[in-house]
Amino acid sequence: MKNNIEIRLTTEKDKHRVKDLWKYAFSDSDEFITYYFEKRFNPNHTIGLFKNGCLEAALQLNPYNLAIGDVILPVNYVVGVSVQPESRGQGLMTKIMRATLNMQYERGEDFSILMPIDTRLYTRYGYSNCFMRHEFHVDLARLAPKSTKYKIKRLDMANVENLDRELHLLSEVYFDAVQENYSFVSRNRTYWKNKLAELSTDGGEIFIVSDDFSPKGYAMVIPRSQDRTLQVIEMVALDNRAFDAIMGIVKGHSTQAERAVLVTPQNKEFGIYTDYDNNISHIVKPFMMGRIINVERVLDHIIQKSEIYKKDRFFEEDDHFCISVSDDMIEENNYTALYKRGRMADATREVCESCLPDRRLKMTVSELAQLYLKSATVSKLNKMGRLEVYEKDIELFEEIFGCEFYQNYINDFI
Repeated sequence: MKNNIEIRLTTEKDKHRVKDLWKYAFSDSDEFITYYFEKRFNPNHTIGLFKNGCLEAALQLNPYNLAIGDVILPVNYVVGVSVQPESRGQGLMTKIMRATLNMQYERGEDFSILMPIDTRLYTRYGYSNCFMRHEFHVDLARLAPKSTKYKIKRLDMANVENLDRELHLLSEVYFDAVQENYSFVSRNRTYWKNKLAELSTDGGEIFIVSDDFSPKGYAMVIPRSQDRTLQVIEMVALDNRAFDAIMGIVKGHSTQAERAVLVTPQNKEFGIYTDYDNNISHIVKPFMMGRIINVERVLDHIIQKSEIYKKDRFFEEDDHFCISVSDDMIEENNYTALYKRGRMADATREVCESCLPDRRLKMTVSELAQLYLKSATVSKLNKMGRLEVYEKDIELFEEIFGCEFYQNYINDFI
């Protein structure tokens, strides 16, 4: 029998099949799966691969707003990538990923994010590790928080007066904590409502600490675990009193847990607050991957924001250079841009190598994503053999892409 493969957006009729595949592929609780498919699942954001009418693979594109530098960019978070067990090893994952990336390109998207089970599965599709996760592992017996007059309350969507104002202020606290990152998810009231509902599937809570006027910090806490470990999946403290209040919340779970794992965008502040206690483990691990969807637009944005656009940058009359990018998944991204005196002069997808200037930077979309989010520099990538550039031209290209590393923060799983 000939295999007829169709890759398309799903419909509401496909929902139960997507749900069954998710349940088989992932170890999520029944409570979480019920929440996700009742509250978050959208067939218009779900891609299905059908073979002879049967769903064999699926993934979802969940919309987020990502702050990158001084721009808020709508992006899709690729989640739930799964293939039926009897169809694995047949290249179906590559087919659905290629189709999805090209669909995103055709929709006019610029960037994509994805949290991998195994990064090696997704580097072949042009994704790069750009977001790190900072965890602090601490025995509760070591915590000795100072008393504080800050108020502590649990966020309860059903009973909080002026809920919209509370959630708006929570967004402000979060922004204060993450704004030094080059990139982070922009959160609003809808985000917090979804987060609280998501937490509740694991018995989790959001605790807010406040002075007499406004919130000064928060902690997302999941108290139950089989190994007596308290999960603080995110905490923010804008001052030392807020930090002590949150540590008081953590310490207060001593009857339920012996240790805690705390995740925070404030990893430097956490070390200062704890006097760099060498019995607190600080674990840093790759968490989220990013991918360029539209090379032309991203390059244009980078150039226009770069040092090379400053008026005092001196160019010779014939000073020109080019940037070439390759992409195995999206054909339109195989692209060379030619610049003269720091301005776009030409762009082509049909490269005549002999016509290009010697001052050339050549890379794949993977390296471009790292340079875009400033999780790598031209000089470091060159030393690693990850791109092609003459040593004498590195200074020029670092005027374009920058020569400093920045942190990026995302802490979402769906």
